[in-house]
Amino acid sequence: MSMELISKYRTQLMGMAILLVALFHSSINPVNDGIGFLCFLGDMGVDIFFLVSGFGMYYTFLKKPTLKQFYIKRICRIVPAWFCINLVVHLLENNISDINWITFLKGMTGFNFWLDGSLYYWYIPAALMFYFLTPFFMRMYEVDKKKAYGIMGGIWIILISVCLVIHTTKYFIFLFRFPVYFIGIWLGDLAYHKKKLSNRNLFFLALVMVFGVAAEFFLKSNLDKSYMHYEYKYLIYLVIAVPLCIIVCALLDKTNYYFPVLYFLGGITLEIYLLHEFMLRRITKWIGYVPFDSIGILYNILIFLFVAGVSYVVHKVLGKIANKTTQKRRE
Repeated sequence: MSMELISKYRTQLMGMAILLVALFHSSINPVNDGIGFLCFLGDMGVDIFFLVSGFGMYYTFLKKPTLKQFYIKRICRIVPAWFCINLVVHLLENNISDINWITFLKGMTGFNFWLDGSLYYWYIPAALMFYFLTPFFMRMYEVDKKKAYGIMGGIWIILISVCLVIHTTKYFIFLFRFPVYFIGIWLGDLAYHKKKLSNRNLFFLALVMVFGVAAEFFLKSNLDKSYMHYEYKYLIYLVIAVPLCIIVCALLDKTNYYFPVLYFLGGITLEIYLLHEFMLRRITKWIGYVPFDSIGILYNILIFLFVAGVSYVVHKVLGKIANKTTQKRRE
């Protein structure tokens, strides 16, 4: 298998990731261990986001962007959608007269994650932090790859150690995703240089993935034990998400099919991520119990389809506004 397939199916991987995240956020009733375990693994979609994002960063820096160009492009891609949707969510969730404006500003800027450990929209400040670090890492990477990973790995270990010393695990959701993002950059390097994996390599990766899934099942089954912490699941995701993405790309290429649904969803993942959990919660509050769908599978599918439609409209509207703004600047 050519590592270039990750680039070919990058958007489909993003589509798969948002389906996993939606499953994690869903209100599906875990009537058995199988459904419960699938929902438990759903937030691994975030790891796929970071892996694919890191992969794309390698190609981005082949174009030699300036620091200003890189940051402006990343900010323009994420912040407008995040700000607009976040603003609407905050206004709908609270009466204006009752809003704590300090909390509001922290929520609008992402500092509620860094200061308070709030997990609502935590992915956005985490992604922006990775983007902030990327240019400095890539400068080291271009000079000495091993040294770059050594330095970044050292920083990672220090940060985890600090969290353990001060007895806080609220940042593990970010720190345990650290490796997968920078592995994504390395995979981008392999793809650019047309590296290939043999069937034996793929078989080994499949075994690693099975081991990771078994470890996650053991963790979930023993969360009631004092020595087991929920946050450990994020670290285990590393040995599932990386093999999964590579194997899925190999399988997609074997089918020789475009998978348009995954491609469509992969193009609006940011908007779906920002809207899905909020809209699911609000609609569920309005509708309440659905008698014909006790497990909630059909209900959650319908909500997801509705959110995907709204997300597409938001994506197009913000895209047009951004294009007009760019044209005016050029004039």
